[in-house]
Amino acid sequence: MSHAPLDSTVAGKDLSIGMKHSWKLIPALGFAGVLSGGWTFSFFSAPLLLWKENYPLYVLLASLCFGLSLVTVVWYYGLIRNWIVLTALVGMTVCVHFLEYYVHRFQSPGSLDYTDVPVLGSITPSVVVTSFAVAFVLSFGFLIFAKPRRSVVVSLLIAIACAGLAAMIVGTVDGSQKDAWISFLRGRALELVWQIALAFCLGTALLLKHLNLPGLPRAASGEAVVWGAKRFLAFVPLVIFLAITAGWSHNERQSYGKRMQELEARRQAALAQSLAETPSFDNLPTIVEKPAEELLVLKEIGGMSPYAANQKLFPEDRKVPVSESRRYRLSYVGGEGNIGVTVTEFPTAEWAKYSVRNIPRPNIFIDSPESVRRAVRFGNNVYDFGLGICWPSGNRIINLDTSGLSTHTPQPLDEVLKAYLQKYPSSL
Repeated sequence: MSHAPLDSTVAGKDLSIGMKHSWKLIPALGFAGVLSGGWTFSFFSAPLLLWKENYPLYVLLASLCFGLSLVTVVWYYGLIRNWIVLTALVGMTVCVHFLEYYVHRFQSPGSLDYTDVPVLGSITPSVVVTSFAVAFVLSFGFLIFAKPRRSVVVSLLIAIACAGLAAMIVGTVDGSQKDAWISFLRGRALELVWQIALAFCLGTALLLKHLNLPGLPRAASGEAVVWGAKRFLAFVPLVIFLAITAGWSHNERQSYGKRMQELEARRQAALAQSLAETPSFDNLPTIVEKPAEELLVLKEIGGMSPYAANQKLFPEDRKVPVSESRRYRLSYVGGEGNIGVTVTEFPTAEWAKYSVRNIPRPNIFIDSPESVRRAVRFGNNVYDFGLGICWPSGNRIINLDTSGLSTHTPQPLDEVLKAYLQKYPSSL
């Protein structure tokens, strides 16, 4: 059987891609990366990362979108003409991104730090390594399965070169965002920069495969098979996928908006109830300033020494609402870090019990109920906030700030907590 060149025609119709068309692969696949990256950001990021924190489903949908976008272009230009191969390439795209996801889960925190590299500047090693690995697998897979045929060695060399280029682009762009508080140009897997860079480099790899370079075996010619309207068939699964995910994303946004409205309605009702429970401001006794040593424990506790005791009067604010109060503060400093202690005195015990709902920040029991845990410590009921513990005692609130502890050893905290619970038994 005779073979015609890849860029030949039959009955005036285009055949599999030829050299004069191979340059179109780079912008075409680049556009596929832009489409898939933009679609991922617009339709998958918010519902799956911000609202549900379902990263596996995000990886599945985003990598499906990326794989379908890539194979649609490659199919359109006739580089693959088999649905099994098309499915295999999409499956490979999904699998390699799931592998990246599970590797990322078990990375050490230090691998996410920036490192200064000559020429490239600041980069994150894990971003460079993972983008290289994923780009290499994708490039090599597409080079092996796509027309024209090349030797495995040539395909391997092209894949390594283009994966290195992709890793350099992703790593450099990601490094340029080092001090950015928020950015859409991070180099994280399946985000905008990642998909665009990998798609452009895949286009470069397929272009290089078509070049008959000196010293390398020539690309094998494909059969002169009329492609014609069949080139548009791969658009069908892509369009179906985009339509389904767009509808799903719209439904998720509607559901999320409805949930937020319901939560806000409950929040407003809880705030109104809290406001209705406000104690009276009438005929409150004056808070007399007392010596710090009367309210604070000014001695070493558990190897930690008291430091910088002070007090301050806070006026009432009927808008919040809070009564007049006087706060006595000090820190206990030692080898384990520091613990801040605040004893706040109110005009009445009723005001102290009411005001505990606003510590360590206003309305925390309403806005962040999951961050508050009622616990029993040394026979007393207290509120544990993770980085702090507080409780009311008569007309006072005692608040321990443990965010300054440098280790997880409980001994210093237990000693300080025990001393203040003995001085101020909980009223809870």
